[in-house]
Amino acid sequence: MSTQKKLPSHKQCLNWIQEKNPANIVQHSLQVNKVAMFLGKKLQEKGQKIDLELLDRASLLHDLDKFETLKTGNHGFTAGKWLRKKGFKRIAEVIEHHLTNRILDSDFNEWPWEDKLVNYSDRRIVHTKIASLKERFAYLIQTYGTTPERKNTLKKAGQKFLKFETQLKKILKSSLSSNQLKKQI
Repeated sequence: MSTQKKLPSHKQCLNWIQEKNPANIVQHSLQVNKVAMFLGKKLQEKGQKIDLELLDRASLLHDLDKFETLKTGNHGFTAGKWLRKKGFKRIAEVIEHHLTNRILDSDFNEWPWEDKLVNYSDRRIVHTKIASLKERFAYLIQTYGTTPERKNTLKKAGQKFLKFETQLKKILKSSLSSNQLKKQI
């Protein structure tokens, strides 16, 4: 018998992020959720298989451990462990995939849409504002590019995200500009 539980409710996910994080991280998570759900619905309309409930819950919870891990590191994996203990293995996997450098994993193209969309949607939000990938990666490099190696990793990740965005644009027949997303979500 499977140990995978039914997904937690949207409301339960909101409660968890509010219990574990300050308001700015909660607001960021809500914005990521809006972008992810918009893209998921649009991809579904184009015939792609998307589990919108999973996408909703995972995009809300993607930064569940953000505040807790600011000093200790292990962001994404602490939340993954916590969610697995609660029986939510699939959400845990999506959250563990949402880190910026995970796009450099050799199997990224084989990931389920939900994993890719949470990761991409998080890259489109700087704090609570929808941004272009160029703006987001400039922010990431300035904030987290503390070593030449880290800067290089972020630049490589940015290039891969641009390639992924090009694929999304082709499927959706959309520019995915910041202004367009702001108007539609």
